[in-house]
Amino acid sequence: MKNNFGITIEELLKLNILKDAKVISGQMGLNRRVTKINVMEVPDIIDWVGEGEFILTTAYSVKDNMKELKNLITKFNKKGLAGIGIKTKRYIKEIPKSIINISEQLSFPIVEIPQNISYPDIMTPALTEIINHQSNALGKIEEINNKIMNLMIEGGTLKEIGQVLHENIHNTMAIKENIFRNVICFGNCGEFKDTLEKVDYGKEKMKVLNEEGITLYYENFNIKSKMVSRIRIPIYAKGVNYGDLFIWEDYKKLNSLDFSIIKSCTPLIALDLMKKLSVFEIESKHKIEFFDDLLSNDEFSHRKALNKGYVFGFDEKLSYATIVIDLNEKIKMRITPNNVDFLKHLNNKVLGIVERLRKSVKDTILYGDKSDKIIILFGCKENDYSKKKLLNFCEEIVAHGKLEDLHKNFSIGIGRFYENSRELYKSYREALKSSKKAINKTIVHYDDLGIYRILSYEELKGELSEFYKEMLEPLVTYDKEKNSQLVDTLEEYFKCKGNLKRMSENMYTHYNTVIYRMQRIKEITDVDFEDYNNILNMQIALKVYEMNREI
Repeated sequence: MKNNFGITIEELLKLNILKDAKVISGQMGLNRRVTKINVMEVPDIIDWVGEGEFILTTAYSVKDNMKELKNLITKFNKKGLAGIGIKTKRYIKEIPKSIINISEQLSFPIVEIPQNISYPDIMTPALTEIINHQSNALGKIEEINNKIMNLMIEGGTLKEIGQVLHENIHNTMAIKENIFRNVICFGNCGEFKDTLEKVDYGKEKMKVLNEEGITLYYENFNIKSKMVSRIRIPIYAKGVNYGDLFIWEDYKKLNSLDFSIIKSCTPLIALDLMKKLSVFEIESKHKIEFFDDLLSNDEFSHRKALNKGYVFGFDEKLSYATIVIDLNEKIKMRITPNNVDFLKHLNNKVLGIVERLRKSVKDTILYGDKSDKIIILFGCKENDYSKKKLLNFCEEIVAHGKLEDLHKNFSIGIGRFYENSRELYKSYREALKSSKKAINKTIVHYDDLGIYRILSYEELKGELSEFYKEMLEPLVTYDKEKNSQLVDTLEEYFKCKGNLKRMSENMYTHYNTVIYRMQRIKEITDVDFEDYNNILNMQIALKVYEMNREI
């Protein structure tokens, strides 16, 4: 943090005691910050100096070796020193051209100090100015922190919090939060709209400001024939990225104090985003309790839900369909105490997509997060609902998911529309069943389940189980015991319509092996594959087997 509070060499030279000092070379480095004053009267001082120091010297120790002074200038610059003030005329008459040249190349200021000024006369007012500057900087940071904290306590918005930061750094900026993808702009954002909407992370360059404790990413843009740097600072809390702070250096280059202010503000911005997310999660929890009652087949629970439906924006006059967004099985298998935050964050990102889409449609969208599922109620006016409308909405969810690389983590099941809310439990069950079948397609409407619509009836569960045991279980058991692939072979048999040659090609298996497997299948199941009814029974048994595998 020390560089945040120093004064620039330009400010140092404005001290009354240095009014007659003269900058010999390195004028481009006058913005270097001075945090300490040191004196050099020995040539081996390099191990005893540090970043931000301004060196005072008569050059007595190197008066007979100007090459050593040139080497020291290079070493001083490498260690981050601010500059050097030399009393000339006494031991050295003038600074050699070679030293001036290296000073100019490095933008390392060399200042000529008048002979009549003593070191203490320089050091006392300079250190006083540095300390005052430090106190002012700390005071400013504390004032901004207090202002933002008071805003948060009083329920201030993220826009009000960002405005405080904007008023102190002056540059155009934007806060982009990751969950709901909202963007709040401050200043002249219109000019930089394209550089905000299209962030090419691959082109950004990373920079770590160790003193300020900030990692930032920057990229330069040509805006109206002027090069402007866009700085992106990720907003993290507990290892979760809640968004980004974008700052364009259109008004001024950010200095160390600006970055200190930013560093003190970003945790508060993260805290506000966390608070917003917590409120959303609490509301979602109550909404899911409402959904549980509304989508229940129990009449008492349903009535209870209707009584408080107005709180959640539920309109009984509308027709509703249920959509279920289900985490894929591979993701569910990874649910452990260690990664539950990751899964929670994943769900929140999908919820953010749904929220953004909700704002873009004229229909009523109610949604909530239920563990590893997101439940959506899609409400339309009478005669204004259709299967196509539901599919379009779900396709938009997938399209947005692709932009954030989320689409592989979930599947979507869609139930039918029902005009009577008392029948909504049917739509929910349909959506659940459809989500289980949305493996390769991602989105499945209940109407597209085909025979699975019949096989998924609860009333048939017991009968279908017995049917499966009679027809196919011996084959499944044989595969498990012998580590064979007879069930897969049977499935391929029906896909290829009994064409053994095509089966051999599709399974990359020798033709004779396919013949042998089919013979074993007939022996184990005792099924005559010349009989149409037997073939149909076996196909249905395979469908039941497939359903059981997905549960």
